[in-house]
Formats: sequence, structure tokens, C-alpha cells
Amino acid sequence: MLRVVVALAALATAGAFAPTSSPLRKWAAAQPRTRPEDETPPRAAVGPLRGWKAPRSRRGVLKSSSLNSAASATVEASSAATGPKVYRDVRALSATADLDPLPLPAHPGLKVGRLSNGLTYVLLRNAAPAGRFEAHLEILAGSADETDAQQGMAHLVEHIAYMGSRKREALFGTGSQTNAYTDFHHTVYYASCPVADPTNPRDTKIMLHRALEALGEVLEARFEESRLTKERAAVLSEMSMVNTIEYRVECAILQALHAENRLASRFPIGLKHLIESWKLGDVQKYHQSHYKPGNAILYLVGDLPLEQMEAQLSMVVGRVPADRKAGSGLADGRVSAAATKLALAMGRLGVLNVKDKDAVKDKLEAAKADAKADAKARAEADAPKLEEQPELL
Repeated sequence: MLRVVVALAALATAGAFAPTSSPLRKWAAAQPRTRPEDETPPRAAVGPLRGWKAPRSRRGVLKSSSLNSAASATVEASSAATGPKVYRDVRALSATADLDPLPLPAHPGLKVGRLSNGLTYVLLRNAAPAGRFEAHLEILAGSADETDAQQGMAHLVEHIAYMGSRKREALFGTGSQTNAYTDFHHTVYYASCPVADPTNPRDTKIMLHRALEALGEVLEARFEESRLTKERAAVLSEMSMVNTIEYRVECAILQALHAENRLASRFPIGLKHLIESWKLGDVQKYHQSHYKPGNAILYLVGDLPLEQMEAQLSMVVGRVPADRKAGSGLADGRVSAAATKLALAMGRLGVLNVKDKDAVKDKLEAAKADAKADAKARAEADAPKLEEQPELL
């Protein structure tokens, strides 16, 4: 009841009740004013004040420049510990306000660096919770980086690169949690693990090694028909699960809010008819375009020394090449097989016993060049033509 009386009194004081002779209005007028008459009244009560300058106080004044004169606000501050309240006139900050930059303070224990292959890493020792760590690999590419023919490919590559990883499976049964998610602007893979191996509590290195291996394999994912078939089915099942009325409403809202940019037509779940049509070469080309150490950041936080984190990170993930050419693994295999076949044939013919070793070397180099050309031609013939990938920033 008291709250109702106070609310009605406030409305009466502000002039909400028209009759000036109402008992409530008379009662409110008779109450003592909480603001001395010599103080500056709130701006909202008297309108814009001309030439008024707020007195200084212990808390300082919010500064702004180049502000819209029509937009204004009232900021209440205390001028003294026991003094009366002072109402200051501070104009509302506009989007184009020329304000001094306010950088966020850096954590004193944070360590940021870059490996020789271009991978950026962020390390932080944190003892809470004790005996655990988390490793997150962020690929700076998401659904907004897809072409028209790739809508949903970032999500499918996430499944192939991590969900079917053998090294990720090595973390099962250890108290670890692993997963991944695809957003508009990035794809993130993570592992939350105990510091020590449950079967050997004294070993505080093996779990970090396994987690980093699983995340490092994301950058060198194996693309096989069996994995594509399995993960394509998983993505299509996920698509049917999220296709609810709530999800459709959210999509409609986002399309309205982002009608002027790519987010309106690049939802991470993708388009069903495109997902069903992709071949192995399609998803492999997307992976080779975006999954490079220079386009990734690895975050490592946990109850481990920074020196150990950095050393193991450099040893495990630092070995990933900075740039892998398309089809390089397949080409190398064919080159080695062709060279071995040629050497055996030359050995049977006695060519390797000749004194002119330069001739043997020349023939081997020629065979390698032919094998590389053949592998490249096969790779180009097998891979469907896709739109050119957007340049990475």
C-alpha cells in the first residue's frame, strides 16, 4: 500500500492529475521539497538550460564533443559526501561522438604469441577449477565466408574435421568434453580436459598433448568418402531437428535486421539441396582455402604452467605447414609410387649398374615430373568447379 501511495504522489507532483483541487494534489504540494530551491533543477523538468555550467565534484564530469544539441540527458552526481544532490546537464552521446578511447585493461598473466607457421596463440594460467584446462581453436571463417554454392559447407567441414577425428576419440573416457560449433564469422573447436591422465595422475603432459593433437588434426583433416557420407547424414538430421517454429521466427528476425548484408542469407545450417549435392572435392577445397594456421587462433587456459603450454603447443601444432597446396598429399603418394616402380624396373634391366649415374638421376626426375603432372590433372578432373573463394582478410 505504501508503494501505491508513493507512486500516486509522484504522479501528482509531475502534473499527471489535471484537477488542481484534488486532495492528493494538495497533500503532495504541502510536502517539504527534497531539493533546495537554490539547486539546479533536473533538465527534464525545466527544459534545455542555456549557458548553465555544472559545478565540479569529486566524481568528475562526463565529457563529450560534437554532440547533437537536441539529444540531452540528466546525470545525477554527488558533489560532496554529505552535501545536497546536484543535477548536472550532460548531453546524450551520439554515435559520432568524439570520445577519448577507453582500452580494456590487459590481464597481467596473459601471454599472446605466434608460431613459425603463423598460428596465433593466447595462453593464460588459471587455477580455477583446479586440475583442468580448456583449449579452443578458432578458425576465422564461418557461414558468412561461404559462396552461393557453399551455403552450409562451413558446418559440414566442422563435422568432418572434428566429429570424425580419431585423435579426438583418444580423449573419450578421460573426463574430457569435446565439441565444436559454427557461427557466421568463425568456427570453433574445443576440448575441456583434466590436467592429469586418470590412469596415471603423475603425468601432467599427456592430456594436453592429446588435446592439442586433436585440435591440430582439424587443420590437417582427412577427407574420405565414408566420413563425408556419415557427417552429411548427421548434418541433415540436425537440420530437421532445429526446424521448429521458434527457429523460423529467429531466422525471420535476423533476415529483417541484416537485410543489407550477407548474414540475411548465410545461416550456418545451410541449404538442404546443396548439402546433398556436394562431393568430396567440394568440401576439401573449402577446407584448404580457410583452414590454415595463419587464419586461426588457439586459446589455452588452465591449471598448467605457461612454459609447458607454450612448449607443447609449439611441438604439436607448430609442425602443421603454414600453407598446404590442394591435393599435395595425393600427389606426393603418386610421385613416390611412380619413382619406386621406375627404380625397380631399371634395376631389373640392369640400368642401375651403369657408371653414368647422372642418366639414372635424370630419368628419375623426369618420372617424378610426369607423376606430378598426372596427379594434378587427375585432381583437377575429379574436383567440380566452384565459385572462386573470397579473399581472406
